[in-house]
Amino acid sequence: MLFIIVFLSLIFTFLNFRISKKDWLDPAVIFSLFFLLASVMCLIALTYLNLVFHYEVVIILLMSYFIFTVFNLFAHSKQLNILEKNQQASNPLEVLDIKSYITFFFILVIIFVIFLKYKHLVQLSSAYGQGGSSIGAMISVYDSLTKFQPKIYQKLGVYPPSYYNILSLLSQAYGYILLYVMVNNFIVAKKIKKEQVFYFLLLVVSFYMGGSRSTIMRLLTFAGLLYYVLSIRNGASFTIRRKLIRKLVWWGVIAVAVAMMTLSLYGRSNSYNTFHYLFIYIGAPLYNLDVFIQTHTLPIVQDLFGKQTFINLYSYLASEFNVEQFRYSLTLPFVRYDSTYGLGNVYTTFYQFVYDFGLTGVVPLISVIAAYYVFAYRKIRNTFTITNRIDFTLFIYAFLFNDLVMLFFSNRFYETVLSMSNIKMFIFAYIMGALLLEQSIRIGRLKIKVF
Repeated sequence: MLFIIVFLSLIFTFLNFRISKKDWLDPAVIFSLFFLLASVMCLIALTYLNLVFHYEVVIILLMSYFIFTVFNLFAHSKQLNILEKNQQASNPLEVLDIKSYITFFFILVIIFVIFLKYKHLVQLSSAYGQGGSSIGAMISVYDSLTKFQPKIYQKLGVYPPSYYNILSLLSQAYGYILLYVMVNNFIVAKKIKKEQVFYFLLLVVSFYMGGSRSTIMRLLTFAGLLYYVLSIRNGASFTIRRKLIRKLVWWGVIAVAVAMMTLSLYGRSNSYNTFHYLFIYIGAPLYNLDVFIQTHTLPIVQDLFGKQTFINLYSYLASEFNVEQFRYSLTLPFVRYDSTYGLGNVYTTFYQFVYDFGLTGVVPLISVIAAYYVFAYRKIRNTFTITNRIDFTLFIYAFLFNDLVMLFFSNRFYETVLSMSNIKMFIFAYIMGALLLEQSIRIGRLKIKVF
């Protein structure tokens, strides 16, 4: 079955590559390409692991590939030669200017945010009985408690001050707006202000102290997608686009290498060889999904509709209306191949779907994902002249691009779009972008001048 999975992944990757006119960042291509990578990793792992796949995973992938391909065909059948005509009629990008004093103000804000987070980590570690630990150990404690032991975290009752969340969201929103400006200006003038680079580094530090590497990876995929699309809007030819793709691949390889070399900064260690460590993150989720399906009767009966898939929606309702039933954590047990090799606790995006709704739940849930990414990307690629200085459709898509890439890993899409923190961040970012670069706020066709 694994060879069938590799073959299907390869066929649909190149089929969508042709449909998209050789666009490697087309969402249908990205989706099948990363599952191809995962299945190839499983193929290589057969040299020391006896990985057996079953027909259910083949059906799930085949249905999903087919859905993405149908949407892709429909989207491209509607565009005809619009993309090429729009590119010829496009206006080149312009330098976006954010005053330096505004960046300096937010530098002070994010330094204060980092200080508050560090103070919280110290207090939490002390309450947990690990006072005096290194920064990496404290981050590890926080990450472990919030992800795997939320009841203990709540029982400890150690939280940052109430204003921390709003300051953190504001600094994050400004960081993404600034990153959009930095990428745009690098393409146009090959120049970036030093204080903007400094702010970006501080933003990385603040994300690092949150205990998760995924937020930093999201920054990188956000910048990469922007760099590709904005370069095209600035007149990049097909040859230049191919060079851009090669650059993005190298950036990705470097990012993975850096992530592996900085494990100790998060209080983590690795006892496996390099390949198996990578396999846990890239190939094992697909195999873990197969193991889960074979060892459970699906869907699993629960007290809430879509309990695993829509966890962030229930988390918001729990905090907003104080409903204890809605306070829970994901069921993500760690998988071991044997006493020697562990396989992690992620199962691809399909795990939550089949957990909550069985195999039939895959079709509607993956259809929503495919529809958004395919049609949003086509709209973005067909847009070359925008009324606002920041294309917020592109901004949101670039933010969610990481979730498309990571579908082979976990249920990032629904977790991200149903996160109230992300929704608030989008609102803050929209207002900031409008005020800082437009001096006005546009609502539909209505434009309200502020300054």
